[in-house]
Amino acid sequence: MSTYTVIPAILLWVAVAFRLPTRRKNTSQRHLLVGLTALAIACTLEIPSVSATLQERIVSANTPHLVKHIAVVVAASAIWEVARHVALTQTEAATHRARRAAITISAICAMIGMFLLAPEHDEPLPGLTNAAVGEPALLAYWTAYLAVLAVVVVGIARVAVSALRTFPAGALRTGVLWMGAGALVALAYCLNKAVYLVTATAGLASDHADLMESVQARLLALTVFGFVVGSLWPIAVRWPLIRHIIAYMTYRRLLPVWRAYLQGEPGLAFSVTGRARLYDVELRLYRRVIEIRDGMLAARAYADPGHCDLALREARRVTTRDPDLIGEAAWLETGRRAKLRRVQPSGVPQVGISGGATITDEIRVLTRIAKSWPLIQTIADRIDDMSDVRKTST
Repeated sequence: MSTYTVIPAILLWVAVAFRLPTRRKNTSQRHLLVGLTALAIACTLEIPSVSATLQERIVSANTPHLVKHIAVVVAASAIWEVARHVALTQTEAATHRARRAAITISAICAMIGMFLLAPEHDEPLPGLTNAAVGEPALLAYWTAYLAVLAVVVVGIARVAVSALRTFPAGALRTGVLWMGAGALVALAYCLNKAVYLVTATAGLASDHADLMESVQARLLALTVFGFVVGSLWPIAVRWPLIRHIIAYMTYRRLLPVWRAYLQGEPGLAFSVTGRARLYDVELRLYRRVIEIRDGMLAARAYADPGHCDLALREARRVTTRDPDLIGEAAWLETGRRAKLRRVQPSGVPQVGISGGATITDEIRVLTRIAKSWPLIQTIADRIDDMSDVRKTST
């Protein structure tokens, strides 16, 4: 398990150290700090050398297992609050917060009570799962642990589904979806653990303990990864290195669209200064957005206004995702092609072009166009074919 926990544990403690100054900002930041700290503790206790050292110095040999499970419950509950704060209004996020805290505290108290009632173990155990088979107190311990964990991760998953339906594309939506992905893996963790305990108690799974432990280790690692990425993503995208990497990926993604409009209007490029580098890619991305928009404006004068509605109908016929944006882009593509054929401008007052209010919104719009560029080409081909047929028939 150390392969899956040493590096995450180190990174989590680093994240905790960086987040300490933010603990006084607001409730959400405090919940995030609590969640990261609890995850760091849980991952640290999964490191065999750390667990062995603690077991040698603690009266109850298996107390680190209890502390680890309590840390997982606390972390999941804190991440739930962070997800609610991100996805809901401040008032909605605070609704029933005391009730949720009471459920978590009650479950932790039940876990501690059942652990104390369980028979003492003279030697440290690798885990409490196999020891729970046939032991009522530990079975009750696992019931309380899995029940509260399932309630919390279902709550996180519901928040993620709501964000998926209502949130616009952006860092907040991505972060909540990562939390939701971690919650789904955590549900698989709970289900796997519950199924094994039931089947092992019934005498049906005694030969699969090692396989179960291996599966549990990977599910737990994926759960932690999803929660950590989701919690930190809205913050991480503002870090210079991450911001530059995202800008570079977007810069590259817009390349086909930029090349097409540069072909139609060679003079629109500001300058050619070699390949983009991380240190200047944001400026280059800003220029690329302006150049693409200038190319669209130049192509609009050559696009037949009568083909605009046709492009929209074709787009709505072939796709349900951004059909109006794709249809408009296909219409502009027919104008770009007409300019390349040296067709005279239409001379008709042109309709507006969809865009964003800020440079960030502009980038999102153009990125959606770039993702659908092959489909846009197909629709433009169809419009050109239909136009040629009409000219031939007349």
